[in-house]
Amino acid sequence: RAACMIAISNLHERGFTNFFDAWLNFADDSSLYKYIKEADEKGYLTINIGTCYNIRSYESDKYKEVVDHVYDLASEYQSEHFNPFYIKLFADGVVESRTGWMKGEYHYVEPGEEHGNQVWEPEEIEKITEYANSKGITIHTHAYGDAACEAVVNAYIESNKALGKNCRNGLGHGRNITDDTLQKIADNGISVAENLIWHSGGSAMTEDLKAFYPEGVFEHGYPMKSFLDKGINLSSSTDSPCGEVIKGTVMNIIEVATTGMDYKEEGKCPAYWPEELLTVEEALKCLTINGAWQLGLEEERGSIKTGKYADYTIMDKNILEYTGKQLQEIHKVKINDIYFEGEKVY
Repeated sequence: RAACMIAISNLHERGFTNFFDAWLNFADDSSLYKYIKEADEKGYLTINIGTCYNIRSYESDKYKEVVDHVYDLASEYQSEHFNPFYIKLFADGVVESRTGWMKGEYHYVEPGEEHGNQVWEPEEIEKITEYANSKGITIHTHAYGDAACEAVVNAYIESNKALGKNCRNGLGHGRNITDDTLQKIADNGISVAENLIWHSGGSAMTEDLKAFYPEGVFEHGYPMKSFLDKGINLSSSTDSPCGEVIKGTVMNIIEVATTGMDYKEEGKCPAYWPEELLTVEEALKCLTINGAWQLGLEEERGSIKTGKYADYTIMDKNILEYTGKQLQEIHKVKINDIYFEGEKVY
């Protein structure tokens, strides 16, 4: 209970009123679900929370049983501000560790590891997605690499077709994606949650990545603007180690998304892919209405409109007026107040 309250306070301090945890469950323990619902029923949950239950690949032969368990768990613990109807899948590893799931071969790797780490067969992803979606559960999949993104996106498309609706499934990261798969995402209403703050490292890092990437997957190595330019719903996410480096505050996320620089790094090293950097307005969109859409809350939250809840983060400066070198000062902007449903909570 104490941990839940500390987490809510910490999120408000960072500027958030909506939060999606892409991997909540640990060892099938329902304690966190129980305490979050309890906090909501007692009026302490002054934030919207969406949570994922992770299905492991070794459970593939009993996926229906696991999905049914998630459905029962979510049905028991859902509440007004808590939505646990999500499942997390890991399609692969991480590109820089050469464990992203690629079609081509990595350079400079041990024999037998050229294609990275493929966790699921495409057919397995399709079966789990369609069955979970049929029970009202949304899928969120960790996808690094062209092969991973293609397999996941194809599974989502097939589920949409089978059920006759947009099931709002999403990609976590969507790294090293091809133009063809990018277009499929845009055409089929698939969402992406991307680390808007993993974009600095300098020319040396860029050249190092080029040296071992398979052919044809370098262009969209760290896509951000490419998603938005296609009209894809992109929301902001964080992950280790960037969560520790920049601490995930709204201001720091916006600064790095617009400059590609971590203010804590000496020399202000440039972004890996500067053409993928966002404007302040685009970064704000990823942190507000797009995030609300991924949580299914866009009709009631995420933008300022009559009839919507009054969820506000009030700052001491107008960052929409920041340009040029001013963007490197966004992390200094202070959060004055947080309002949730019209009540000041911070």
